[in-house]
Amino acid sequence: MKRLIKHIVLLIAVTGYLIVILGFVGKEEEKVTCNDIRIIIHDSLDVQFVNSRMIKNILLRGDQRLAGNPFSDLDMQELENKIKSIKYIKWAEIYQTIEGELVVEISQREPIVRIIDRSGHGFYIDKEGYIVPLSRNYSPYVMVVNGAIGERYRNVSNISELGTENNLLLDIYNMTEFIRSDKFWEAQIVQIYMNGNG
Repeated sequence: MKRLIKHIVLLIAVTGYLIVILGFVGKEEEKVTCNDIRIIIHDSLDVQFVNSRMIKNILLRGDQRLAGNPFSDLDMQELENKIKSIKYIKWAEIYQTIEGELVVEISQREPIVRIIDRSGHGFYIDKEGYIVPLSRNYSPYVMVVNGAIGERYRNVSNISELGTENNLLLDIYNMTEFIRSDKFWEAQIVQIYMNGNG
């Protein structure tokens, strides 16, 4: 019985100690100020839609000042949402370090085909079926599909929005995936023209 009481008292003491320490660490963490921004673009060797300078410019757009501000004053979710709103970004995560760094980790969308519609405007479809706009900074080497492709396809964010019935972009996506999966066909085909009959 005495042993049980000792264990309970010890458990209460350890729990109390942890609560005090976590409270102290939390208060100290609130005092940490942002002294640097580190941007990590995981796939920057394969895809180059964005670079560190572009991401910093977006984070600092307007009157936003990050350096010198305590992290408790920064809306990390809003900063993350700014980055995620860029159509070239597949995912992004923003967090702080104990040393005062604001770390931005990014992965970009990977285009598999470039579409040029009948009015001459273009966009990409990525591996997940998302529509990615053309970039002035980067032009990936992917298969091109042009011809009788309507302008309405530019206004969707993902090919799944169009359903499966008469979905020209879904057909192009599936055909591109088939061609990419076969080394022979991938080496033979660089462009496809869609005629009026699809």
